Amino acid sequence: MTEEVHGKFLEFLENTPKVRHQAEQAIYTNEHVLNIDLQDVNAYSVDLYVDLLRNFARDVDKINKSTEVFTKKLFSSALEYTSFYNSHVVYKIRQLKSERLGQLISFSGTVTRTTQVRPELISGSFSCKICNSVIGDVAQEFKYTEPLTCPNHLCTNRKQWTLDMNKSKFSNWQRVHVQENTEEIPAGSLPRSMDVIVRNELVEKIRAGDKIVMTGYLIVVPDIIQLMMPQSKVVPMQEGEGGEAKKKRNINIKDLNHKMVFMCIHADCKSTEEEFTNEELAIINEMKASSDLYYKLSQSMFPSIHGHYSIKNAILLMLVGGVGKKAEGGANLRGDINVLLVGDPGTAKSQFLKQTSAFLPRSVYTSGKSSSAAGLTASVVKDGETGEFTIDAGALMLSDTGVCCIDEFDKMNFKDQVSIHEAMEQQTITISKAGINATLNARSSILAAANPIKGRYDKKKTLRQNINLSAPVMSRFDLYFVLIDDVNLENDKNVAMHVLNNHASLSETGRISSYFTPEQVKLYLRHARGRKPRMTDEAKDLLIKKYVEIRQDSLVNSSNYMMTARHLESLIRLSEALAKIHDVELVTREYVEEAHRLMKSSVIEVKGEDIEVIAKTDDHPGFVVNHKDYVRITSSLIYLIKTRDPMERHELLESFMAESEPYIESERAFLDEHVKAENVLSFLIAKEGVLFVCDGKIHVHPNYDI
Repeated sequence: MTEEVHGKFLEFLENTPKVRHQAEQAIYTNEHVLNIDLQDVNAYSVDLYVDLLRNFARDVDKINKSTEVFTKKLFSSALEYTSFYNSHVVYKIRQLKSERLGQLISFSGTVTRTTQVRPELISGSFSCKICNSVIGDVAQEFKYTEPLTCPNHLCTNRKQWTLDMNKSKFSNWQRVHVQENTEEIPAGSLPRSMDVIVRNELVEKIRAGDKIVMTGYLIVVPDIIQLMMPQSKVVPMQEGEGGEAKKKRNINIKDLNHKMVFMCIHADCKSTEEEFTNEELAIINEMKASSDLYYKLSQSMFPSIHGHYSIKNAILLMLVGGVGKKAEGGANLRGDINVLLVGDPGTAKSQFLKQTSAFLPRSVYTSGKSSSAAGLTASVVKDGETGEFTIDAGALMLSDTGVCCIDEFDKMNFKDQVSIHEAMEQQTITISKAGINATLNARSSILAAANPIKGRYDKKKTLRQNINLSAPVMSRFDLYFVLIDDVNLENDKNVAMHVLNNHASLSETGRISSYFTPEQVKLYLRHARGRKPRMTDEAKDLLIKKYVEIRQDSLVNSSNYMMTARHLESLIRLSEALAKIHDVELVTREYVEEAHRLMKSSVIEVKGEDIEVIAKTDDHPGFVVNHKDYVRITSSLIYLIKTRDPMERHELLESFMAESEPYIESERAFLDEHVKAENVLSFLIAKEGVLFVCDGKIHVHPNYDI
C-alpha cells in the first residue's frame, strides 16, 4: 500500500461513523478485531476499494497498523487486527486459482473437519547464547524465523539463539477443512476442498457441518505430504538411439510440491440463533395472521407433490421439532422427531426427502445403500501433516441441530443400522478408536424412506411383514407412513392435472405457485424452532388417555409394531411442535388431538383390497372376501387353535361358528358366515401356508407371527 492509499484508509476510518461505532463495541466486548463492511469502503472511495482487493496480502500488516493507530487515538486500548466482510462476489472453491493469490476474496463451502487449536508465534524475542544480547519483535512469516545476526558488533553469532517465551507474542490458530457445497458441484465431478487457516476470534467458532462464507486471501505453502513421499529417481540407461530423450522424461522438471491455503480473516456462519430484522419480523407477523397457517405451511413446502396431507404435516412438525429437555442427572429427553416413509416405487418418497433437506441450514441427504456406519456417524482419520488422529464428521454429525434424510433405508446392512440406534434416541455418537474416546453430538431429526420387501406393499400383510427393519429401529421412529400406488380413476386424474399444472407454471414463471415462498417458510421455521411451549394440565390428562388407547389398540392388532413408552414421548413432541407452529406458550387439548390423529393415521391401518380366496375359472365363479372380514376370520381361527388343542377341520369350523353366533342376527347371515369361514380356512392352508394339516388336525405354522 502506497503512503497515499495508506493515508486514504486512515481517512476512511476517521470519517466513517459506522466504523467508529463498531470499534467502540469491539473494545467494550474485549475483542481484538475490527470488522469493516467492504461496501462501506466502496461507497467512500472506489480507488481504495480496488487497491484493498488487489494487493491485500502485501498490505495486510499496514492495514492492521492503521487500525491500531486509529483506535489508540480514540480509545484507551487498541484493536490489533482488521477484518472485512460482505464482498460483492462470492466464489466457489473450484474457482480459486493461482491468479487470485494475494487478493481479498470470499468463497462459500461446507466445513467437514476442524483441528485442535494451536499457538502460533507472531513475533519472537531472542537472546544470543554467546553474549546474551536481546533482540525483540522478530516477525515470523509462516515459519520459525530467527535473527540473521547478533546486534553486538563484537559478537559473530548467526545461529545460536534462545527464544524467550515470556516476552514473545503468541496467538491462536486452527485449520479447517472446507468442502464444496453439494449444489455447486458440476455433473460428473468430485467435490473440491480447501484447507483454511483461522485465527484469533474465529477459533472454535466454526463447527463441522456449517455452511459458511469465508473472506480472506490465498497463499502458497509447501505440501508436507508430497515432500515426505519418495521422489522419482533417474535410472541410468545405455546410450543408443533416442537415449537422451528417454532420460529427460524421468527428470522432475518442476517440483509439484506446493499447495494453496486460504488465510481467513472473516467467516459468515449462517446461524439459526441470529436475531430477526424488523422486515423479517413483519413477514413473520403477517404469516401468523393468515388463517389455517398449519395447512398452508405444509402445502407450501411441497407444492410439486399432490395429496399426502398427513405426511406433509408430519414433515413440517419434524422440521419444527418438540422441546428438548435436560434432567438434573444428565439424562436428555430428545425433542427431535423421526419419520419413516414406506411405499411403492414412484410415490414421491425421494422427492419428499430431497425437498425437505433444503429447508434447514444444516441438512444432509444420503443413501442407505452407499453409506457405511462410519459415513453415517463419524470416523477417525490420521492427519497427514501432524500424524495426529482426528475425527471426520459423518452425515449425522454434519446435520447436528438439522435434519438427516436417508433414502433406501431398508437397503442398509444390519451393522450399519445398529450404528445409528444411539444417535436416534440418545442423540449422541460414542467413538472409541485409535486412542480417541469421545461422545459427539448428533441432535438431528431423521427422515428415512424404505421400499417394501417384495418391491410393492402387500396389503394382506402387516407393516412388520412388509419391511425389512428390526423392532429396535422401528420403535425409534415417531411416525411411519405407507404410500400405496393404487389404480384409482379420480385420483389418477387429479395427479395428472397437478403434474401438468406444475410443468405449465415452471415454463411460464420458473416457479410453482404456493401460499408462501420457500424463503418465507425457512424464515418462519427459524422463528418457530426457537419457541419453548409448556404443557397444560388438561393436555397432560388427555395425553395419558390417548396413550392408553394406543396401547390397547396395539394389543388387539399385535401383528403391527408394538406401541411402547417411546410413543407417549412422540405424542408429547408432536403436540409441542404444533404449539410452536401456532406461536403459543401453552400446549392445549386441540394440539394433543391433532398429534393423536397423526399417530393413528401412521399406525398403518391401511385399507385393504378384497381378497380372492378361490380363483375364478371357467368351471367356478370364484369367491371373494373383503379385507376386514379376512383379517377377522383369520385372527379368530388362529386364536382358537393357539388357545385350545389342535382340532380337525369340522371341529374348528364348529368352534368358530359357536364364537360368532351371538353376533349373527339371521339364519341367512349364519350360512354366509359359515361359507366365508370355510373358504378362508382352505385359503390359509392351501395358498398362504399359515395353517397346515398333520394327522388330520390343523396346526399354526411356527413361522407365522400373529
